[in-house]
Amino acid sequence: MRKRDSILDAWGPPTVPQPLAAAHQSQMEAQFSSPMTSTASLISSQIFTSSKVKLKLGWLTSVASILTAVSAAVSLGNILRLPRLVLLHGGGPFLVAYLVLLVVIGLPLVFFEIGLGQFCQQGSLQIYRAVPLLKGVGIVKLIASLLMCAYYPVLMAVSFFSLIWSAKGPVLFAECAQKIGMHFYDHSEAVALQSENPILEAEQCLNDTILKSPQEDAMWLGVNYALLFLLWGLLTLSQWGYVAWQRRTMLLTVPVGFGLLIAVLAQAASFSLDSWPLEWSDWSVLLKPEVWYFAMVQVFFSTQIGFGTNVTNAGKIFPKKNAFWVALSMIFFNIVAALGAVWVAWLWLKSSSVKPPSNLKSDLPEIVVLSLLVDYADSVVDLGSSASASRLWAALGCAALLVAGFISTTSMLFTVITAIASETPAERIRRWHIVAAVCAFGFVAGVLIFVPGQIVFVHLLDHYVIGRLIMATCILELVGFAWIYGCETLYNDFEFVLGQKMNKIWKIIWMASPLLLLAIELWSIFGLPLNGLPSNQSTSHPDPEWVTITGWTMYLSMWAIVLLSAIWTLSHQVDYNFTDKLRSSIKPSHKWGPADPLHRHGWVRWRTQFSTTGRKDFTLRRKGTRDYTHSARASPNTTLVRTPKKANGPSPLATSTPVAPEMPWQSNPSP
Repeated sequence: MRKRDSILDAWGPPTVPQPLAAAHQSQMEAQFSSPMTSTASLISSQIFTSSKVKLKLGWLTSVASILTAVSAAVSLGNILRLPRLVLLHGGGPFLVAYLVLLVVIGLPLVFFEIGLGQFCQQGSLQIYRAVPLLKGVGIVKLIASLLMCAYYPVLMAVSFFSLIWSAKGPVLFAECAQKIGMHFYDHSEAVALQSENPILEAEQCLNDTILKSPQEDAMWLGVNYALLFLLWGLLTLSQWGYVAWQRRTMLLTVPVGFGLLIAVLAQAASFSLDSWPLEWSDWSVLLKPEVWYFAMVQVFFSTQIGFGTNVTNAGKIFPKKNAFWVALSMIFFNIVAALGAVWVAWLWLKSSSVKPPSNLKSDLPEIVVLSLLVDYADSVVDLGSSASASRLWAALGCAALLVAGFISTTSMLFTVITAIASETPAERIRRWHIVAAVCAFGFVAGVLIFVPGQIVFVHLLDHYVIGRLIMATCILELVGFAWIYGCETLYNDFEFVLGQKMNKIWKIIWMASPLLLLAIELWSIFGLPLNGLPSNQSTSHPDPEWVTITGWTMYLSMWAIVLLSAIWTLSHQVDYNFTDKLRSSIKPSHKWGPADPLHRHGWVRWRTQFSTTGRKDFTLRRKGTRDYTHSARASPNTTLVRTPKKANGPSPLATSTPVAPEMPWQSNPSP
């Protein structure tokens, strides 16, 4: 009875005799469906909300949505991972390869994911209702995001440690003094002692402290666990309030991330007048498979393509923004932040103890940028800076990496938690249960990553598992949507979301992208060593055998998940033979489509009209429940007045306004 009353409270007829009111009530109960019930309840419950407060909150929500869209620009993938690949794999030519792939493949794929997210407005798993056979691909992408949530906080903990120890001084930690065997700030002696050693002294310092094996010194393991516990406490808090809290997190952290990056860039540039000092001489590296493979994987990390983050954010945080302009803004800010981060890292390298800079090698490539930061902060004393200023700039650089890690991890957590929550019944498992479970898993996984020492598991996940998984799943996803679901159908769905016609070039790119990605993947498999990175460019030795075996085993096991999921989907089809089961499993399920009831109704009408007349009615775009709610509330012809209910019988309302207009599904129901 409460739902019926809420309908009548919102859209009650004018005052009429009781028999007519009862008849009108019965007619409305028969016509209005459950989606309208939620709309009317929303209107009636918020009818007296202050318009000034709503305007202010709406402005903040828009800013938070924009910051969420461009947050990948200051993520760990863009300001920590990209610079070390540029420094270790060819310098300027590698950066050119990355920028080419970012524009040619990255922009179309970001547009593709944002469009899908705004169309479905659900989690990253739900988009595979278009091709149920490939749901295992979505599960694997979810696992990849969960693994990222496990090892990003480890890098954050190392950055947090460096921030604290550098702030209290000296920059090269006091615990490293005896190992290094020199005065903390005597950088000229460091160059002389390490002229033949391409490993940074800061990396050796980290190896002797926070990254030391617990068998050698268990104290540092306790420090790691304490820092991880603190970080995961903050990360758990950031996910407790769903979309609103995620927006607030981005509103607070993304401007800080950009600000710290600008500050570090300005300080590093003040000690060097070189406009762009990267090495550009050896263009032959573009003929090597590792350059294009690592550049393509870096596009995924920098833009968060393939992790489900763009899909989830587009559906939950900025569902009404223009998908193309959001994608273009993401790529633009990504390029700007990437160039700044690479420039800073190169300036740090020029001031380091490695001479010449092209000889740089690292046994811990995942934190080589952090090592460069500490090494540079130690060297600025020789360039005229004070010891306190050296500690300040080291702390600011570490803070930039820490904030970048927080932005990246919260985005991944939001993606994972939203996807799991969308697949579980809310009456059995509450969202906070999922938040607690996922964050507990991340903390335990981080604890295990620190156990072997030297964060070797971070290298294992980054090089062997996550990069190759995202490449493979993106290939399968594009095949599923562009080839199986149909590029023409997908094209029409995107036009419905955008409310305008699209250029045909997008269909060509989406059709060709799987082939290009497959070529890069196969080239890397046959051209790269299976036991680690190319030893002549980045590391001084191949990976241990157990790292190689574990990494490839984890990667191949993900393919088993895709296969088992496909078998499960086929076995649950009701057809009689394998061919019919296969055809049914690649057709969209009955749940495929927009989640919002009115948005879904408009989409059904859109497709029906196009299939019968060949015309597209762009007035049907984005007509969701919330859109209708706001338009009804702001309509000058309708004034909703709440009156007390009568003691007995139904609760008709006396209003001085006409009956609300007929809803779309009443006048022209979809077949």
